Amino acid sequence: MHRTSRSSPAYLALVAALVAGCEQRSAEPGPVASTASSTATAPERAPSSGATASAVEAPPPKKQEADVWLRVAKTGRDLGVIEVLAGKPWRFVRHSQSEDARAVEKMVSDHGAAPIALHMHLPADKPGERGPYGTQAIGPGDPLYRHAIEDHLERKGFDVDDRMPRFADTNAPASVKKLEFSRDGAKVGTLDLTVTPAKLELVNREGNALFLESFWKNLDTEDELVVSYVSSSGGKEALTSVSAKKGSPGYAGLVRLAFAVRYPAYTMVVTP
Repeated sequence: MHRTSRSSPAYLALVAALVAGCEQRSAEPGPVASTASSTATAPERAPSSGATASAVEAPPPKKQEADVWLRVAKTGRDLGVIEVLAGKPWRFVRHSQSEDARAVEKMVSDHGAAPIALHMHLPADKPGERGPYGTQAIGPGDPLYRHAIEDHLERKGFDVDDRMPRFADTNAPASVKKLEFSRDGAKVGTLDLTVTPAKLELVNREGNALFLESFWKNLDTEDELVVSYVSSSGGKEALTSVSAKKGSPGYAGLVRLAFAVRYPAYTMVVTP
């Protein structure tokens, strides 16, 4: 086998050609390495020409829209009416001279227009869930203000009723001497207002008669009788309060009004 000598011209020409080819390949640019992270996110897209970016405004707070009247009592005795006009602080119309009524009046004057603590379930962290039980300060004008008043009074041992009587005294008699009461079609008793003190005569000692006696004792306890009810005029409701002292010319008529407003289950026949 014939071998080419390393010193021969042919061998030297072959080596020169191989070296030139390697130098040419090393001069060509290789692939560029990426410097971006594998977790990089795509850039945000600009809004289209028709889109307008705007801040979302929170809805305005709710406000009390209607006037509210709350009857306050304790151990069956009428103490008065709390009036909460829309957007205004509460006020108390006192019906009694008792210490309980004065305590309610003091609560009202002490609070004034200040917020009242309402014990309630607070807003939940997630929709559809019930929030934790806690306390929230509720101010006048808030729809929950009346509930804060009720909660506050009931925690003090008072009875609160939002079923305020709606009444229109369209047939008021000019004078009242006696009131004859009946219920469920049967006569119950007669109240004579011409004598001092007024005298109640019962037909029997059964349920309807005993209830009537209890009602009358509560009225007769007060030296000044106050009767409140809600009346409507021109499509707007307003609180009407009427008062009269014992022995005054208007006292007998106010007794009739008190039974008509507070105890409408009894039917009355007036002797003028």
